[in-house]
Amino acid sequence: MNRDLLFSKTIELISDVMDYESRYSSFSNKELTNMQSNILKILYFSRPKNLSELSKCLNINLPNCSREVKNLVNKGYLLKKSTTDDKRVTEIHLSDKGVSFIENFITIIKKDFMTSISHLSDSDVEMSLDSIETLTKNIFKTR
Repeated sequence: MNRDLLFSKTIELISDVMDYESRYSSFSNKELTNMQSNILKILYFSRPKNLSELSKCLNINLPNCSREVKNLVNKGYLLKKSTTDDKRVTEIHLSDKGVSFIENFITIIKKDFMTSISHLSDSDVEMSLDSIETLTKNIFKTR
């Protein structure tokens, strides 16, 4: 098997996923920027994070991340909580308003996704699921 081809196909897949996600990047309630929406998505799909971890995920500097988080706290989408282990460390959590925003976002994406896969047979769906599980196991979770 050609490992270079596997690498190229993996990069193509990642690019396709990014294109798919970018179709929904403008989904907002007019109150949030794309960056703020991305912060909510990251926190919804992962565990709560501190500012440093969040800035790394977003590939932005700490002051910009801090400003965006502060704006989202002020708008009611995020909560800052001290950790139980070390009261000096603050984790960023979604508020109920933040969770509601992302769940609405997911509902919209799911409706579009279901429409886009409506032509697939049951065996195509199963094969796609198997492929995703294989990619996840062998490529994305190997570390």
